[in-house]
Amino acid sequence: MVPVFIVRKIPAVCKEAEKAVRAIHSLRDVIRRQEPPQISRPQRARERDKPRRRA
Repeated sequence: MVPVFIVRKIPAVCKEAEKAVRAIHSLRDVIRRQEPPQISRPQRARERDKPRRRA
């Protein structure tokens, strides 16, 4: 990952990076909503206990 403070200095790159990040986050949310059955119960509990990081 490229450090954000470097990306911020180049507006065009910044815009593209933000778009990519947003797309990744929305994809992750969709995957999380579907609750894939292959995740075992202990792992799901760990996921819940982990604080959510918001960009």
